[in-house]
Amino acid sequence: MGRRTVNIIPLVCAAVICCSARPAAAQGPLPSFHSYIGVSGGQTTAKAQDSSVNLDLNVNAGSWKVFAGVGFYKFFGVEVSYADLGSFEDEVSGTKVSTDAKVYNLYLVGSIPLLRRLRLFGKAGLTRWDTDFSIGGLNSTASSGSDWTYGAGLQVDLVRRVALRFEYERFKASPDVLSTNSDTRLDLVSAGIAFKF
Repeated sequence: MGRRTVNIIPLVCAAVICCSARPAAAQGPLPSFHSYIGVSGGQTTAKAQDSSVNLDLNVNAGSWKVFAGVGFYKFFGVEVSYADLGSFEDEVSGTKVSTDAKVYNLYLVGSIPLLRRLRLFGKAGLTRWDTDFSIGGLNSTASSGSDWTYGAGLQVDLVRRVALRFEYERFKASPDVLSTNSDTRLDLVSAGIAFKF
């Protein structure tokens, strides 16, 4: 059995997305309190080692995510996101195995302007991970848990309410692999678009 935790992050996600739906002002700069939503696509690199089951994983998979957030006074904010990190395949003890990974994230975000339309941001918070591990396409084991997560990136404002985002995020998970809990590092590099309100 995998580890189970109380999952409050999706509830926070719903609350932030509801805040994001408020009408935008027609003119003038963005207020000190503003919200945004967006979508990104990219690639996740999964790395894991466990000598007890001959596991040495270093593979890539296509990924996507959706996110929403609220900014305060231009420099701080709260962000939630959901990311499908993809499916990773490897051989363990001579048997083909695959793992699907998904994460729900809650971040505190800080940002600083570099140029007129360019901002640097960093974020740290909590992630809930869900994995589905299968052996030879037959047996399947679901695991879940929570851990710290962090990331950083650049935001380029195209127009007043539309921006491009380029970012890196790191997640940690400990999915069940042949009755062991193997520490797995998941690095997501993505590019996306954000709409500000």
